[in-house]
Parts: sequence; structure tokens; C-alpha cells
Amino acid sequence: MNILIVENKDTWYSLRKIINNLKDECYLCNIEIDGVLYGEGNKITKAKALEEYENEVIQRKCSFFYWGDLDYTGIEMFERVVNQNENAEISLFTKIYEIMIDEKDLELLGKIKHNQNSSVSLELFMHSFDENYQEKIKYILNKNCYIPQEIINATILKNICKEKEILEHV
Repeated sequence: MNILIVENKDTWYSLRKIINNLKDECYLCNIEIDGVLYGEGNKITKAKALEEYENEVIQRKCSFFYWGDLDYTGIEMFERVVNQNENAEISLFTKIYEIMIDEKDLELLGKIKHNQNSSVSLELFMHSFDENYQEKIKYILNKNCYIPQEIINATILKNICKEKEILEHV
């Protein structure tokens, strides 16, 4: 079972609506998504939060995919989720971050509005990307800019969420 963890409530709401409207399984960037979990800020970073979710709510082993804002706080949250849930299978949803980066003109990025911990380790996060995207992410962060998760709005989500039967004919 694949569970997508999202950082923002608007994204969670849009994805849930799209998934519920599909007749067949939902595939986002060619990965089957069985459910969407709203991270509720730092709540998702509590020790063993995902392991408890697996055991108490889903009652079976899951593969988790994390997707948040592309900024220091989003990166730090991903690393904390991984570190606090050492027995859970957690991957960065790399492809959706690549779409976020490709969707935005990097010269027109918004500035980070509040102080963020720029000393956060980027190693685990960056390891998921090829060199080209690593350079783009460094460029964004070094400019003190960010890309919010919501750049992938409901319209874009509808276009990249596919049903199994559609994928088989592509």
C-alpha cells in the first residue's frame, strides 16, 4: 500500500477529491497512490508517528512517499520524518519535486518570508535527485527562495493523476 504524505492542507484536499473521483487506482507520476496523509505541520515528525499510523489505522505495512514545500523547512521536515520513523519505508516523491521545479521560472521565485534553518543537512534530500536537479535546488535555496507545494494546483494534479486503464494505453 502506497501512502503519499503531503505538507499542506490544500494539496491534501485536492488530491483526496481527485482520488475519490477516479474509477480505478490512482497513479501520480506512475506511482500508485492508495491514500493521502496530511502531515499537519510538525505532527508528522513525532517519533514513530508513521509506524503508529501503519499499525493502528492501516493495519499493514506501507510504503510512504513524502512531498512538501521546496524550502529549508520542508527539507528539514522530510529528514525528521525519516529519522523519527526508522522502521517505516519512506521515500522522497522526487518526480513531483522535479515537476515543481520545472513548473516555475527560477528567476521569478518568491523569497522565503521568515527565517529558516539554513544549516539543515541536505544530504538525504539531495541524494534522491540527479545532478541537474541538485544544482537547481541549491540555486533556489542559495537565493533564499522557495517553491510552495501548492504550485502543483488542482488543475495540474488532475492532469498528472492517471487511472491504471489510462496508463496501459499510453
